[in-house]
Amino acid sequence: MPTNGGNGGDGGGGNVAQQQYELLGFTQIVNFSANPPQVSPFGTTTLSWEVRWPSNLHWEVTVRVAGNEVQGLSPGTLSGSATVTLDQTTIFGLTAKTPLVQRVIGVLTVPVNESECKLSSFPAFGLTNQIKQAIDQALQGRLSGSTVTAGDGTISIAMTLNLQGQDTMDISMQLVIQVEDPTRTGGQIVVTARGVAADVHLSGLASLCEGACSQIAQAFMTEIANNQIVPGVLQGLNDQVLKAAAAAKTADPQHRDFVLTSLTLTSTELTFVICPTGTSGFENIPLTQLTGNRPPKVVR
Repeated sequence: MPTNGGNGGDGGGGNVAQQQYELLGFTQIVNFSANPPQVSPFGTTTLSWEVRWPSNLHWEVTVRVAGNEVQGLSPGTLSGSATVTLDQTTIFGLTAKTPLVQRVIGVLTVPVNESECKLSSFPAFGLTNQIKQAIDQALQGRLSGSTVTAGDGTISIAMTLNLQGQDTMDISMQLVIQVEDPTRTGGQIVVTARGVAADVHLSGLASLCEGACSQIAQAFMTEIANNQIVPGVLQGLNDQVLKAAAAAKTADPQHRDFVLTSLTLTSTELTFVICPTGTSGFENIPLTQLTGNRPPKVVR
């Protein structure tokens, strides 16, 4: 059910912005609903809203829902609608804006039937070990040491290469792991190398060209990161997802295809969710089971 963001009071304020903010809290939500009210993964629903402003709110007001905006002058009513495609249970905010302030005046949860989705998780060190092996292969065993650390959606890499004699090169980079638009019936994993840096340490007279050599080395390492390290990591992630999807399809009575809807990397764990592309209805499925174990997505 949508909820109103009003908190009572007399609508006064110490300044115009405060007054506008407080008056927005007295907005009457005539309707904020979804049709259908719940969907299967990758299903579409139409969000509809109608609001009535308080009589003493005399400014232009914009209502935003799911990225769609409608403008109007208060007092009066304002309505609109937006069609959205959902890959997971989503909480939509009904946001009202004046020229000076904005306020979430209502929320609406649209459940997505995730009861048939499959969650898989793996220790993060499995991914970091795979990256270490890819790096060693790409650099032909010239590593004298390396660290690969998982974080929230990122992999941080630091390594030292032996060049010649006592000459070395310190290299660092960060891999960003994301899923592109899973609402397009299956998300695509994207791995991007960022912040590639190389610092060359040379002995003797060669130390005079360390700066120039570091710039050349950075360009060289960026190419290795983009053409060897990133594809290797991406292939490893995709292989895990495809393996889980194939197993889920085999076990599914309807043999539906399963596709990726989310992937989360933390310092300790890699977790992804795959969902069937077909529908099987919502009959006799409790709401708590519909939404699955994932926290809902929030859209304002």
